[in-house]
Amino acid sequence: MVHLLDADPDLADVLDREEREVARRHAVARARLIPRGPWSADREEEDEGTLGYLVLDGLLTREVRLGTRTATELLGAGDLSQQRGIDRRLLVLFWEAAHRGGRVTPDGVRVRLPLTHQTLGHLVGSRRPSVSVALSALAARGELVRDGNEWLLRGAPPALDGAAGDAIASALPD
Repeated sequence: MVHLLDADPDLADVLDREEREVARRHAVARARLIPRGPWSADREEEDEGTLGYLVLDGLLTREVRLGTRTATELLGAGDLSQQRGIDRRLLVLFWEAAHRGGRVTPDGVRVRLPLTHQTLGHLVGSRRPSVSVALSALAARGELVRDGNEWLLRGAPPALDGAAGDAIASALPD
């Protein structure tokens, strides 16, 4: 077992001293040494309560396949490898913001969300460099484009559970 805040103190950057102590006591996870070579997280996902993986040391490449396309993500110490990619988590964050205050335009949905890449990283459980790479990938695919202090969301929102997803989907032009 490992205390996550001992293993990666940056996770507690936004917490005050009292919150850090509480979080340190409760943020405990099972540590595992994974030998060099191919490894499948599928076995681990069967464990109830698995939210993702935190790389403490070394490097990990993660392949994500969608149809015939494969994307490879390089993760190092301090990176989270979760069941959803950073780009997906960012899209969900921006679509949720769109639900709260976005404007539907002929080009897509505009959202004013003047946050730094580091702050976005804190919101989606990632580090700033990984967020920058994911935002570039989203822009290259045309799904999320920065326009000054606004972001332009194009296409359909990712599948969201509950009322937020229903409200976003109904607000989009046909």
